Amino acid sequence: MKTQIIISLVAVMAILSSCKKTNPGSPSAGNYFINASENNIAWSSSGNQTDAYHQGPDTVAITGFGNMGKEFLNLRLKFQGIGHYSLTGDQGSLTIMDGEAIMTAKYRLGTDSGNTVDITSYDQMGKIIEGTFDLKLINYLSTNPADPQNVNFTGKFRVLLEPGLILNNGN
Repeated sequence: MKTQIIISLVAVMAILSSCKKTNPGSPSAGNYFINASENNIAWSSSGNQTDAYHQGPDTVAITGFGNMGKEFLNLRLKFQGIGHYSLTGDQGSLTIMDGEAIMTAKYRLGTDSGNTVDITSYDQMGKIIEGTFDLKLINYLSTNPADPQNVNFTGKFRVLLEPGLILNNGN
């Protein structure tokens, strides 16, 4: 009898501790987005298809899946809060997929034009980052000759900075 009572109490405590209280003022996944123009065509990612997370001690990645989950945008910056960031090298890319596992094209930042991210708002307590971006991408890998050689990608975003694994010196 004692064992049944203890098991019942443990089960009730487990159920109560797993219940999530919601705050009507707290942000929801629907509040996060990347809205953009890709070569003058609307592109968007929202909810759980939009993310921001740490990649090391000072790098933040902002990612989104758009065009019905077929395109993956990735921006990486040495995050220092509100400000203007110039991106170079592998700090920005666009990957086009056919299904979940087949990449049909990969675009990277062009070297001859400005690629920028402007962080216009950063709520440290709520971990919400807002800003704009302007990217000039070039096609460097494609299986479809009809893919454009250049992509102009401009837009705005509001993302939640998720806690992430921070690696120091490869440890």
